[in-house]
Amino acid sequence: MKKKVIFLLTILISLIVLISLVKTIYKTYQSGKRLTALGVEVESLEREKEDLEKVLAERKSQEFVEKEARDKLNLVKPGETLVVPAITENTEESTEDAEGGIAKLSNPQKWWYLFFGRE
Repeated sequence: MKKKVIFLLTILISLIVLISLVKTIYKTYQSGKRLTALGVEVESLEREKEDLEKVLAERKSQEFVEKEARDKLNLVKPGETLVVPAITENTEESTEDAEGGIAKLSNPQKWWYLFFGRE
């Protein structure tokens, strides 16, 4: 009887140790997967950082500042002349005149005109 109890206790303790060992191995495996995923994310973020640094360097350049000043603020260099096209109030009529009254056509007629020309 004593041998049976000792045998059962030995099996129970072995089972507990085995379960604990399996849990530890599983946690280690999961940690490795997370570490790999984080490594990939770090590489991605480093590439993004490099791209952003290139954009920042480009935007700090004198050429970019000059281009933005010309495009958005309509600034010119000394000796240059700024030409601004006149904006008419009725742009639809000017489009119709330029296209020969196409804007007045129905949609099927416009498609016909697009593919086959005016007939």
